[in-house]
This record gives sequence, structure tokens and C-alpha cells, in this order.
Amino acid sequence: MTFDILLIDSKSKYYEQVLMIRQDVLRTPLGLTLSQEDIEDDKNQQIIIALDKEKAVGCLFLKIVSQDKVKFRQMAIAEKYQHQGIGKSIIHFAENFCILNQYKKIELHARKTAIDFYQKQHFQLIGEAFYEVGIPHFKMEKNIG
Repeated sequence: MTFDILLIDSKSKYYEQVLMIRQDVLRTPLGLTLSQEDIEDDKNQQIIIALDKEKAVGCLFLKIVSQDKVKFRQMAIAEKYQHQGIGKSIIHFAENFCILNQYKKIELHARKTAIDFYQKQHFQLIGEAFYEVGIPHFKMEKNIG
């Protein structure tokens, strides 16, 4: 399967599709709904998406934390597209974006179920579990500079 990886923002024609992926993958299984508060800061973030033809099938948000640090947020791959290397490709694209823009560190909050995926991308666990959206998460980091 071929797919394209693009950098977009919240004004993109693909943004509504991204919201649907986030809802379907990250909120619905928890019995939650994306709120206005959840998406309020999207306009201040970079969004990396995977496209299958004209359909968004995966996303990752990049929040600039400081001059040298970026936080990866809201990584989601549509269910029927999971386990096909799309997440790995999005992470690779995001890391290249960070390197090109001279960021030195990436941080993220991984759901317990995603730790293995991020460790395969060379992220390190930092500290103990904490709860977000009612489920265990772990802080992870990667130095890139």
C-alpha cells in the first residue's frame, strides 16, 4: 500500500478527517468524545498526516514546547490501516521535521498499549505511570540533537 505523508495545519481540508480519526481511535474506545477544549490548541500545532489517496488515515500533532523541545501528541492510525508501517513512517517524518528545525528533544505521553511501539522508535521511558483520559500513560523522551 502506498500512502503520502504531509505536514498540515488546522486550516487544511484534511483537518476534519483528522478529528474523526482522533475520535474513532483515541476517544470512542474510552467512551469519551473530543471536546472543544481538546482541540482548542490545534491551531498552534503542526499536524503530520498519512493519506491514502485523498483520505487521511493517520495523524500526529507536534506541539512546540520550547526552543529545543517538541511534544508529540494525539498519534492515531485508523483501525483498518494499523500494523502497516504508517505510524513508523509518520514518526520518521516528524523526527526529520524536528531535526530540520533544530529541535533537540522530543517528549510524549504514551498509552501503556503504545509503549512497545515507541520503544522500537528509540524513545525512553521516563518515570512512573500517570493517568490521562482515565487510563495509564507514561512519559517518554528521545534526544535527537
